[in-house]
Amino acid sequence: MEPLFFELAQILKQQRETVKQLLIQSEAQNQALRKNDVELLNNAVQQLNKLSGLMAEQDNRRQEIVDKLAYNSIKDLLPVAPVSLKTELQKVHIEIKNDLQQLQELTTLNSLLTRRALMVNQSLLNIFRGGGQTYQPGAKLKQDKQPLGVLNKIV
Repeated sequence: MEPLFFELAQILKQQRETVKQLLIQSEAQNQALRKNDVELLNNAVQQLNKLSGLMAEQDNRRQEIVDKLAYNSIKDLLPVAPVSLKTELQKVHIEIKNDLQQLQELTTLNSLLTRRALMVNQSLLNIFRGGGQTYQPGAKLKQDKQPLGVLNKIV
């Protein structure tokens, strides 16, 4: 049973590192959204996707070990962990929990920034499409009834 605890400690350390990398890439995504840099945004999203897949694999392995130990969660098995690992497991567990909370907050912020960028892009598209209401002299609204412009792409 003790080897399972050592394996659990190893997988938790790996997960801690993966979560830290997720935080770094989420921050890169945040900066790309703030700078409106599509290339940086695409790179950050690709890295986040890779890291998310890795985290899912690690989490499945962690859950298998916890199931073999016949406990529901890491918090439940901490009291029965070997003394040499108890402090380390507790420390890693707390670090992961705190980092995941930070990651959740950053993900929420990035989601809001993304929605805001989409709203701005939609507004710009509407301006370029034309055909909307415009103000005329005397503060009167004029509805454009012209069809949308067509770009001639023939060379």
